Amino acid sequence: MMKGETIVHLCKTNISNKRKGILMYKVLIFRSSSNATRKYEGKI
Repeated sequence: MMKGETIVHLCKTNISNKRKGILMYKVLIFRSSSNATRKYEGKI
């Protein structure tokens, strides 16, 4: 029973970590793109 519970727990934490990772990835892309646009606007 303990092994099964730990496997379920690992699966749940893995899913939440993936969601957090996707959110962080989107934030990083948004930040890098906004920085790029700022540099581009500065050149004009």
